[in-house]
Amino acid sequence: MVDGYLRILAFADADCTRLDRSGAPTAFSILGWHTDHRVALPLLRLGIAAIRQPTTDAEVARAKLTGGYVLAAISHARARSSGFDDALKLHVDGTVCEATGANLFAVQDGRLLTPALRDSIDGTMRRMVVAMAESLRLETTIGPLPLDRLQAADEAFLTGTHFGISAVRAIEDRTLAAPAPGPVTTRLRARHSRPGSMHPTAPRRKDGSSRSPIGLSNRPAQPRCAAPRSPTSMPCCTPCRC
Repeated sequence: MVDGYLRILAFADADCTRLDRSGAPTAFSILGWHTDHRVALPLLRLGIAAIRQPTTDAEVARAKLTGGYVLAAISHARARSSGFDDALKLHVDGTVCEATGANLFAVQDGRLLTPALRDSIDGTMRRMVVAMAESLRLETTIGPLPLDRLQAADEAFLTGTHFGISAVRAIEDRTLAAPAPGPVTTRLRARHSRPGSMHPTAPRRKDGSSRSPIGLSNRPAQPRCAAPRSPTSMPCCTPCRC
């Protein structure tokens, strides 16, 4: 796979009638899809989710847990049924958190703004964008992002392994100031598509290698999902029975 999306799922391979997983062997399921981030997703319109993002003291909010996707899936489905492309999740205090499967950046006066990782996942693409912005001499502010400041921004975009860098054209019924994709979004996309794009360095193991410690499972390969999806839908998180 030259350019693709991998979904790696680790799970306890033991009696599933008990909640205690201590001592149970760990199994892995690895699914792969071909992707092409040179083809941008349609311009996105985000609806504000009614369900607030759980805080880290109520849930392991920064871990990619399958159970943690339930609220995101509900918010995404509600947004789609209301005519939006995805849902914008807010913290309990009303400031911006993230989309249902992506981090978010706003652009105001040529500067990047992105929420601090208080209750959201530290996305690989998010780190890449921060690094690329530094190489392009774009200032990045990481901190609380009020909803009204996002709605008043010149540009906004989502980042994620699936989304790449995808321009947002509107929050609810408020269209952002610059025609999407804006100039800063376009510069970052162009930088990302260049050979040798600034991928974050993989963490080193004790033997000095940078290989992932996760190996392929010896379980039978799961079938690829054949169900139709919208352009913003994420790949399946569970084995498919389509």
